[in-house]
Amino acid sequence: MHERGDVLVFYARPAFSVRAKRFSAVLQGRCDSASLNPIIRHISPVQSDPSVVPSGALLSRGVSIKGSVKFLNELLLDGEVEGTIVSTGTLTIGEQACVRGEIRTKSVNVRGTVEGNIFVTERCELQANCTVRGDIEAPRLVVSENATFLGSAKVGAGKSPPA
Repeated sequence: MHERGDVLVFYARPAFSVRAKRFSAVLQGRCDSASLNPIIRHISPVQSDPSVVPSGALLSRGVSIKGSVKFLNELLLDGEVEGTIVSTGTLTIGEQACVRGEIRTKSVNVRGTVEGNIFVTERCELQANCTVRGDIEAPRLVVSENATFLGSAKVGAGKSPPA
């Protein structure tokens, strides 16, 4: 996926269709997860759950979702999400991103703002200039200099499986 002005260009991966195809869609203003479902279904017609965002996906700046976000392998989030994010993959929260809700993933790299609890099964990384207001539960926690973390952390070998 690549962003060009107001146009998001999606590239389907071979794991989701026999032949890679190119699609584009204009997302104006705010949208919710229900309005993304036809786009996701169109990109990956063999995928059984339309609420699951394809691997290697991007939710760019200007996109706002209220509800649950699910993805498979990787998601770069630079927009806004109000609700839960669930995955067995890796979430990167970009510098412009804001998440209000619970995050349950394999690993997360926070560069933006999170207001809610984070549960990961492998690694949580808080980059410089990020802000996290909530509790973190992770086997490994990395906090960079100048990261803001307001909450408690439970770090250790115990794993929290994604819900």
